[in-house]
Amino acid sequence: MNPKSQSKPAQLVGLLVAAVAVVGYLGFGWRFGGESSPVAVGLALVGVAAAVYFTIRGE
Repeated sequence: MNPKSQSKPAQLVGLLVAAVAVVGYLGFGWRFGGESSPVAVGLALVGVAAAVYFTIRGE
């Protein structure tokens, strides 16, 4: 996938989700396969919803 073919909002949302994931992993100990924090799950669902939205819109 060519990053230049994506819209600016999609790129910004992707960068935001990546930053939250890194901070959550390093700062809060969020891990896959362990006990889940409701905040981590909620943020992940928001990221997935954004990805689906931009995919359906074709951006």
